[in-house]
Amino acid sequence: MLATTTPRDRISLTEKDGEISVPEIIDLSQELTRLVRTIPGVEAVYATRPLANTLVSLAVRTLTGAPIAADLVSVQTADAGITISASIGTSGDEPAPVTASRVHDAIVERLTELGVLPVSIDVRIGSVGY
Repeated sequence: MLATTTPRDRISLTEKDGEISVPEIIDLSQELTRLVRTIPGVEAVYATRPLANTLVSLAVRTLTGAPIAADLVSVQTADAGITISASIGTSGDEPAPVTASRVHDAIVERLTELGVLPVSIDVRIGSVGY
């Protein structure tokens, strides 16, 4: 069963000059992180960005008073659109590629609901059954 969100949890993406704003990217990243955590077989979600980038992001949020939240699923913009990257740890109860495929499908479904067409979605398996 795929996770669903209530209307209160929905975000709205708007494009200005063909780009999604930084706050919307952060919101989408946080939403996708929450979604990935609900997928059966996912035991962990890992940061996909280098540690230095994650630390800079945390510092900026702390200095600006922005909420510090889990945005482990990476959302990046490019000229052609957005790219999504997720790194997961699986339970090992079933083949890890099955779980990764389930994560991919859930992300595609959510982005479709939002009217966002990604250029690519990359789901990596960081660990299996711990």
